[in-house]
Amino acid sequence: MKKLIYLLISTFLSCNGAYAQDTWYRLEQGSGIPANNPTSPSPKTGYVKQDSLTGKWYKWITGSSWKETNLFVGQKGDKGDTGPAGPQGIPGTGGGGASADCLPISYGGKTFAQLGLNQAFIDANYGGMGLNVNDTRDLAELMACEKSGKPIALIEDMGINRGWNIPKTRYFFDFSLKGRTLYSTNSNAFFLIYCDLPTNLSDAEAMANRTFFIRGPGIIKGSRTQEGIRIGAGSGHLFDFLEYENLKVGNHMEFAMETIDNRPRFTRCITGDILDYYRNLPDAPEKSPCNNSTINTPKYWTDQVETTGTCISIYAAQGVVINTPTLQGGNGTSTATYQYGIDFDDMGVGPVKLFTVNNAYEEINGGIVLTGAYIRLKMRDGNFVLNGALGHHPGILLDTKTSGKATNVFINYVSWWKRINGKTFDTTAPSPTSPYGCSYTFYGSKLASEPEGEINTQNFKTAIPQIFVSPSSISYCGDAPNTNCGYGKYTITLPGR
Repeated sequence: MKKLIYLLISTFLSCNGAYAQDTWYRLEQGSGIPANNPTSPSPKTGYVKQDSLTGKWYKWITGSSWKETNLFVGQKGDKGDTGPAGPQGIPGTGGGGASADCLPISYGGKTFAQLGLNQAFIDANYGGMGLNVNDTRDLAELMACEKSGKPIALIEDMGINRGWNIPKTRYFFDFSLKGRTLYSTNSNAFFLIYCDLPTNLSDAEAMANRTFFIRGPGIIKGSRTQEGIRIGAGSGHLFDFLEYENLKVGNHMEFAMETIDNRPRFTRCITGDILDYYRNLPDAPEKSPCNNSTINTPKYWTDQVETTGTCISIYAAQGVVINTPTLQGGNGTSTATYQYGIDFDDMGVGPVKLFTVNNAYEEINGGIVLTGAYIRLKMRDGNFVLNGALGHHPGILLDTKTSGKATNVFINYVSWWKRINGKTFDTTAPSPTSPYGCSYTFYGSKLASEPEGEINTQNFKTAIPQIFVSPSSISYCGDAPNTNCGYGKYTITLPGR
């Protein structure tokens, strides 16, 4: 059976004066074409048409009128493949409900004056922020985003002429660099991101309830008269994947408890991280420490002579853990100089009883000089644990300066550390006749070095004192536990003993 479709067209004038068309179709059986008049068609039973405006199909019902039909609507087919994603839309400004990050606009680190904008413009667009024509508009954008209360994300590099002040009453702050750089436009001394200091201890304790997230990847860059971050007290601050370049201090933390600093990178900075207390407050070492904070995989690199350079400085902080610190230097031709890799000082605070370093590493490219030591430990009493260390260039691994009472030092799995003038450790008691000092426990540590060779099961009793700067300051006391072991003594457990 053969179906023919005969096309008839009707035109009519629409209400807006434009012409629209309905297409009529006549369905017939047979082989001949019906002799209908196309200029004056009249619908008959069985005719169908499609509305050109809506796309819907209609069928003529005898003695009635057109009725919608699904005659030409086939069964639903399988769902096709998902098409490619469309292009990224223009960032929105957010609505009245939950909104996206605030995205500050960069003006290339130029001041309002350089952009030809006056104070009236500032007051109209950035009022109440204390800005003037000598401030960069980038700083104004950052301040406006902070004022919005939204998380902040950089989409461009931002240049600031003075510190970006985050109100110390801000209890949650979220700032992401998103692969961009926050940089200083001058060499004036200031903190690039900071909060004001507390006025008293109650103020500091209130600030200690805050939590700030500052995340990379991204770069904070300035002058060696400037510090990158100093946001102050908090509980659970998070710093993540940040690189600090050419600064006096990268990140200066105060009263920042349970803080986590993940993978900080310090390039040509005099000092990297500082875990500190509020020095402007009475009884501050005991009242405002950075207790139980963790620094993961920090890396410090310079090709400069850093006579006071320190990768990490820790003051009066209990329970700090540093995982996989790396100290690098040199550029293949010049010699880099550091004072300390890690400088720990309990500041005489009694509750400071534990400090741990895991997997310390030092490498060179053209030479590195440690004028002090990789780790300097000033602890009145308590426990210091070093789990693993490897050093390529001659230097003191650990310098212990006991300030009173007693300290237990545990050296575990140090398989290789290159000695300087044959020495790896230095220890100093409060006085030559003091009953206090450090006791050392070596476990699984062969302490190999070229050209001196390794300390092993055969020679450890005589060899261990010889790798101390003052061999007479320490002597073997036998296997622990042993009542003869104590301060100024050491015990050692080597594989195979």
